[in-house]
Amino acid sequence: MPENVKSAVRVLEILEYFDGVRRDASVSEIANALGIPPSSTVGLLRSMVRMGYVVQDERRRYRLTSRVALLGNWIDGMPAAGSEICHLMEELSKATGETVTLGVPAGHSIKYVSVVPAVKPAPLRIMPGDTRPLATSGVGRLFLSTMPEPQVRQVIFRHNAMQHDVEGQLSLPTVLRDLASIRESGYVFSDRLYAGAALVCVALPHREAEERMAISISGRSNIISACPAEYASLIKTYIRRVLDLHPKSAAH
Repeated sequence: MPENVKSAVRVLEILEYFDGVRRDASVSEIANALGIPPSSTVGLLRSMVRMGYVVQDERRRYRLTSRVALLGNWIDGMPAAGSEICHLMEELSKATGETVTLGVPAGHSIKYVSVVPAVKPAPLRIMPGDTRPLATSGVGRLFLSTMPEPQVRQVIFRHNAMQHDVEGQLSLPTVLRDLASIRESGYVFSDRLYAGAALVCVALPHREAEERMAISISGRSNIISACPAEYASLIKTYIRRVLDLHPKSAAH
């Protein structure tokens, strides 16, 4: 069996393993259960983390993310574990006419794992799987605002180390002030998405053992920037209205 085909098969086997045990697992548990060398298991899991399908916790154990549950939600008649979140996004899109996205942290980036396109002409096209830097994007800053300062310092240090010139580097004090403002307001407004586009982003409530997720409304800068607080309030209202009706939802 060609190596690339073998890797694809093993990724599917890992997904099926998690579906069977329904809990987090260590590298050794996965490797032993599937008969995969530990070194290969680590490589596969790291790739799945980068893709946003798996997350590693502080105990170095792995678990699936909600992106797996959201796959296939577009198929008519197929129930999805993340259907409440999908319904929330659809409702926000209908209410605003704008693009609504679901983002999750993925290493040193954020990844858009689900997208409801705008019903009217939009200045941008975001696709599921698109990524943005954790350190500089609006959604990334929202996730940074939930992290302890030492972790934020690491993210900013890594970002600055990868810049080829001083202009691309970030000031840590400035970032920390930005994060404090985000924590106070409970949302992010950013016009750094694409030229002529802006977004407002709010975090979904979550339990400690779950990955963080965030809902964004994106559209033309002149429209979104005119009332970012109102868009944030709308997102929060729909989160309460939709998710509170489903207390056993994946997001709490």
